[in-house]
Amino acid sequence: MAMRNSEELGVNLSKVALRLVKNQKLCKYIMYTDDNPLDNPDFKDPVREVLHKNIKIVPQVNVDKNTTRSTVIITYDSAPVNESNTEFDNVNLVIMVYTPMREWQLNDINLRPFLIISEIEKSLKDKTVEGVGKLKYHGWATKVLTDTFSCYHMMFTINAF
Repeated sequence: MAMRNSEELGVNLSKVALRLVKNQKLCKYIMYTDDNPLDNPDFKDPVREVLHKNIKIVPQVNVDKNTTRSTVIITYDSAPVNESNTEFDNVNLVIMVYTPMREWQLNDINLRPFLIISEIEKSLKDKTVEGVGKLKYHGWATKVLTDTFSCYHMMFTINAF
């Protein structure tokens, strides 16, 4: 599926965000800050409760205010244009996982950022998002580690052919 202009890219971010919001385990790891987030009740309306608050397409995180809950940002890294037909070839999607350091450890053995990354992988890796295309996963990289928060970049490619 060819993407011809940047207008389509914004709509596609929303579709990816909606796919993530439907993952109850992901939402629990992000929103519940206790040691057993999966023991908490499911979100009745995760779109209203989580989308644009902690799963966002606007790449804005206030690390001073957001000291307890994790945040997932969905954005693009690049979208090269095919010179022969002026359509996008492969669109590079980046998902940034911000986690406050004080919320890292769960159940004495699990680490929240990697549980979040795992749930995002389950939701998107090699999956087709309607109207977007198939997402190819390229792994993740540490981008920021401070004494207050961490940030991991997950890298995907949307093949726009």
